[in-house]
Amino acid sequence: MSFMVVALVVTPLLLQGANVFAWQFAAVGDIECNDTGKKVAEGMKSTDADLHILLGDIGYGEAQCVFDYFQGGVKILAACGNHDDCGQVEKLFGHPSTFGFVHENVAFQIVNTETSISSQEKLVENNFKEWQADPNIGTIVVVQHKPAVTNPSAHHPESEIEGFRDFYVDLKDKYPKFTLLLQGHNHGYQVCEPDSPDVTVVTDGTGGRDPYSWGSSVDDNCDTDLSGSKYNGFSLFDVIGNEISGKHFNVDSGEFSGGF
Repeated sequence: MSFMVVALVVTPLLLQGANVFAWQFAAVGDIECNDTGKKVAEGMKSTDADLHILLGDIGYGEAQCVFDYFQGGVKILAACGNHDDCGQVEKLFGHPSTFGFVHENVAFQIVNTETSISSQEKLVENNFKEWQADPNIGTIVVVQHKPAVTNPSAHHPESEIEGFRDFYVDLKDKYPKFTLLLQGHNHGYQVCEPDSPDVTVVTDGTGGRDPYSWGSSVDDNCDTDLSGSKYNGFSLFDVIGNEISGKHFNVDSGEFSGGF
């Protein structure tokens, strides 16, 4: 199996007198502790990604198993899912369930959807305020498990994480560097471009569980091209300057699809 991934330089490039960053990160949620989950982890490790992000439901009660799959790779950030023991996830991956992290020119905010957003608002907003004012940070990414924005599916945001979307609308209004929201929980891959909040939203729950249908109606400018298919893989993101683009990689077919 070969991965057609373009190698990117991870130190600043000089372009027209300005420092321009070029690097990659990868993300996936809902990862099985089995041969499929191991294959997804190995696929992520074979890329040039500087950072691996796990979007919750890490092994479905067997987080140690999935943690072991990713050993020998790069830095890992992990969101806590509804099938996780958040204390175990924190211990394994070495950071709190609500946590801010900066790599190169991108700030990542891990949010815990297993607790209320009101209990996290102060910490998150303090981080956003600092990052917005920092000239060395070009983009802010939020990482969580349950979806705040998604097309109707098995898990829809209005019924599971009340208040998260409204909070993100407020954050976007105040801190325009916030451009990307990553989430799992629904077993599929989907890109949404909602008007409010005006950020790109990527759902990736393709770590090995059976896929969900996205439903017949479409809202929030969500793309459902991969709905209903059995595929296993992960999202791969390119950071070029302060812009992020992404695509989905299928570890079974060895092909990219979807993306923004």
